[in-house]
Amino acid sequence: MVFMDDSHRAAELAKENQLDVGLHLNFTEPFRGGNYPGQLVENHNRIIRYLRANKYAQLVYNPFLRGAFACSYEAQF
Repeated sequence: MVFMDDSHRAAELAKENQLDVGLHLNFTEPFRGGNYPGQLVENHNRIIRYLRANKYAQLVYNPFLRGAFACSYEAQF
């Protein structure tokens, strides 16, 4: 998963060895990789709090998190 422990090294190894693999986008776990922009952490934590609030949160669109999702997606993609 992107921005997690060792994800950067794994991506580099895959690139060096010409492996056709990808990393998963992460919207539910706190980042642990230590290599991410500051505003991203705040937006990502808002997403995590919402998605973990109850079991139906993943089914309901929250327009107030549109910017947070866009920021997190752009940084990870």
